[in-house]
Amino acid sequence: MELLDHLIDAQAEGKRAEEVFGENLKTYCDEMIKQLPKEPLKSTAFFISFLLLQLASLMAIVNGVGNIAVHYFRDSSQTVYTGTAIVTFVIVAAIISLDVFLLLKWIQKSVYKITNKIKDFCLLFVLIFISLAGMVFLPKLIPPFGYVIEVGGFLYLAAGAVTLIVLRWLNSKYQITK
Repeated sequence: MELLDHLIDAQAEGKRAEEVFGENLKTYCDEMIKQLPKEPLKSTAFFISFLLLQLASLMAIVNGVGNIAVHYFRDSSQTVYTGTAIVTFVIVAAIISLDVFLLLKWIQKSVYKITNKIKDFCLLFVLIFISLAGMVFLPKLIPPFGYVIEVGGFLYLAAGAVTLIVLRWLNSKYQITK
């Protein structure tokens, strides 16, 4: 925010960004990043756990809505294998984590240079397509295993909604995502 304030003030005075921050913007930004305090490991682990719980609740809501919709059109099994559900969650979480990592690396690489917008769009499209295909088709390759639970879509939906509401409340009270 300070950088933005400096830039707005300079713009109001008719100055260019190079006059405020210097000719080598990358070096200036790198120096500022080095001065930022490091986040404690405990805080980072808590934040990642919060995000994983949020992901699990969103997956439960989507799964519940999907099960309810499918159940009304045709008779479908309401059986959930806990082992399969856990492995599916791990696969989806890993794919999303990899996507975030790759996206941040791409931003880091392209922030200081002019890139080809068409090439960037195509790469992003391929990444999204492969990720979504992996999230949909990889779990289908997992054989059913683990403790068997007979649940309906409404239970998934309710559990996901309650978890999401509790997480939102916790976030508003403790500002986990700041």
